[in-house]
Amino acid sequence: MHMTMSLTKNGNNLRGRADTPGSWDALSGSIENDGKFFLNGNQRNGPLTGSYEGYIYEDGSLTGTGGSQ
Repeated sequence: MHMTMSLTKNGNNLRGRADTPGSWDALSGSIENDGKFFLNGNQRNGPLTGSYEGYIYEDGSLTGTGGSQ
């Protein structure tokens, strides 16, 4: 499945959106100084649909895993 994430960082807080064909999740969570992040996704600002964790690197690339609730 194709997914596009758009994130904004404010201090150690992350907010954004994950778009998939036909749906989207609002994302919120945190990032540590080394780039490790933790995010929760809520489908269209409703119930929790999944959690994501991984790393955001200095070049903006991202690796991680996610699972649905």
